[in-house]
Amino acid sequence: MVMNTRAKNVIIFFIVTHGMVLNSDGSEKFQFRKRYKDHVTRTTTTQSPLSTTDGTAFNSSICSQDPAKGDCRAHLENWYYNSTSGNCSVFYYGGCRGNKNRFDTCQECMRNCRFQNVSETDSNITAICNELEQAAEENDSWEDGLPEASGNESTEHHALAYRGN
Repeated sequence: MVMNTRAKNVIIFFIVTHGMVLNSDGSEKFQFRKRYKDHVTRTTTTQSPLSTTDGTAFNSSICSQDPAKGDCRAHLENWYYNSTSGNCSVFYYGGCRGNKNRFDTCQECMRNCRFQNVSETDSNITAICNELEQAAEENDSWEDGLPEASGNESTEHHALAYRGN
C-alpha cells in the first residue's frame, strides 16, 4: 500500500467576528463574516471614572487619545471615545498594547468619558449606545478592517487541523 505523500492539511481559523479558511500552503483564501452577534459574558476590568475639579465631561488624558490598534493582529471589536464627535465609536483592536482609550462596550466608554460627571440614567446611555451600535453595523463593510491573511499568522487563533489521506 502506497501512502499519498501529497496529502494537504486544511486549517480553519476562527477570529472573533471574521474568519478565514486556508489551505496549509496559503492558497485558496476564503473569508466569511458572522452575521449575528454572540452574547458572550466576558470578564473585564473597568476603569473607574476619575473625578475632576473643573467638572469637565471626560478624562482628557485617556479619552482624547486616538484609537490605537496595537502591535498584534487580532480583530477585536472595541469602543473608543471620539473627542471630536463627542461620542463613542467602534474600532478594531489588535489584542495587545494600544492605549487606555479602549472599552469593551459602548456603555463602558460613555460612562468613563462622555457622562463621567453628568448624572445620566443607564436607560439614556443604553438608548444612545443602541443608536451608535446600529450606525456602526450599517457602516461595517464586508472587508473593512480585516487582518491580512498570510497563512503564517503570529497571533493566537483557535485552530482546527485536518490531515486528508
